[in-house]
Amino acid sequence: MELPASFEVTRQGTSERYSCQLSWLDNSSASQVVELQEYILKTLANKEFFYPLTPAEFGLILTGEGGLALGAVVEEQLIGFGAVYFPENNDDNLGRDVALCGAELKQVVHLEVCFVHPEYRGNALQTRMSALLLKRVSQLKEYRHLFSTVMPANLPSLISQFKQKMKIVALKQKYNNSWRYIFYRDLWAKEHFVEEEDKRETISVSNLDLPRQLTLLSHGYQGLGYRKTEAGIEILYVRES
Repeated sequence: MELPASFEVTRQGTSERYSCQLSWLDNSSASQVVELQEYILKTLANKEFFYPLTPAEFGLILTGEGGLALGAVVEEQLIGFGAVYFPENNDDNLGRDVALCGAELKQVVHLEVCFVHPEYRGNALQTRMSALLLKRVSQLKEYRHLFSTVMPANLPSLISQFKQKMKIVALKQKYNNSWRYIFYRDLWAKEHFVEEEDKRETISVSNLDLPRQLTLLSHGYQGLGYRKTEAGIEILYVRES
């Protein structure tokens, strides 16, 4: 596959710009990916924000059998990683969380981990990698149901999912019983959001108010966006018709 993108990024604490290349990865990059993930885990203040992949899971994705992987490289150093995973009929298929079954499960794709070296955060790399991964998945025309999971307090990942036109369809305990939003997008739909949202009732709820969000989701509401407030982030919930 051709190289997806090249652009300039800045490093934390400096004004100098560096050339960054996004390229498709294979199993030859496995050690670099694992090393970057381990470094990021060590530097996280809240390790619950990030659920790491195992070397076996990386291997499945990097071989191309179970997904696609994208890397961001600056001066021959891997500084970012993003991936999609094709769960097929495996037990971890997020389609099961919203009652998909049968042939629909084979059309599921997960927008998996997307992590960036701390020194290069603030360059929208997570959003860039996600967009290119989804562009490639759409070209394959085999996958319709896009899912991802995000911890409610993880604001950068939360915002990134909304930028990919995804919506919150569930809130469940996953990964060692930690709460996660389940985001969804129908890749085959022409429109993913109603443009004139003001015609529908919108309820704003703090991203940390889990009981209220669980109630709304159980009554047919979905999280279609967010807004920033002095207190933090509020999710905008709308009842789906």
